[in-house]
Amino acid sequence: MTWNKYPENSPKVAGKYLVYVPGASNEKSFVHLAWFVETELPQVPKWQLITDVWASGITHWSELPEPPKD
Repeated sequence: MTWNKYPENSPKVAGKYLVYVPGASNEKSFVHLAWFVETELPQVPKWQLITDVWASGITHWSELPEPPKD
């Protein structure tokens, strides 16, 4: 898996991605599923999380791994 720095390198298409949000320490950082949307409206965040309070803290994103085959 490759982590991409955000916002310098945004996803090219809308969709679901893993995102990394750093915390005050490694124990408080987390990886979460988020949706990236293509919008030019400043009031609509490009990253949408179930808990939007962390959306502004996203520093990296990655493609989702392939689902299990069985």
